[in-house]
Amino acid sequence: MQDGANPKGFDGGLYWEERHARAIGDLRSVGNAGVTHAENERQILEKTGILLWTIGALGFRRTATLLDAGCGQGFVTRHLAAVGFDCTGVDVSLAAIAEAREAGGGRYEASALDEMRLGTEFEVVLCVDVLYHVVDERRWRGALEALRAHVSDAGVILIVEYFPGEPSRTTHCRWRSRADYEAAFAAVGLRTLMTQTFRESVTGHEKTIIAAVRR
Repeated sequence: MQDGANPKGFDGGLYWEERHARAIGDLRSVGNAGVTHAENERQILEKTGILLWTIGALGFRRTATLLDAGCGQGFVTRHLAAVGFDCTGVDVSLAAIAEAREAGGGRYEASALDEMRLGTEFEVVLCVDVLYHVVDERRWRGALEALRAHVSDAGVILIVEYFPGEPSRTTHCRWRSRADYEAAFAAVGLRTLMTQTFRESVTGHEKTIIAAVRR
């Protein structure tokens, strides 16, 4: 993990607003910009299937209330809504939220993760390939606190993370470690329930699903 609150001076809200606005209707706006829209679609659908299996394995029905924190244009949110989940999506980008609302499949709100104040708790909280884009350390910790505030006592938070074991070479990513997460979880009142790794079919990256619950 890089030291300091935000040594890169990165404005995540501005970055994602501009990126989404440049690529309306294209999954490269929220996925991997180095592969095609179709490749992103395949990879995100595979990831959604893994998450769906994990949610079921943890004992949650497909009628559960679900928060997709950092939902982008709502691609995952509306696919989960289509199989029965009661979905709410939140994203920092107004352009992405506008696209999500037009596509439907859930309720959508614009907010930075650390500023979420939805006034309700959810049985399942997803945060998929999002937290490593929060490069400011205080805002990352605030995002974890907000996720905890929005999960019910009997609910679960599913975080998809990337642990390459080396510093990021891009301004919009900050790679952390499993130890960083364990320390932050302890500080905000969460604990790890389980972890699961999988490999993305297009990029070959090994991603980790961290299932966390309230202490």
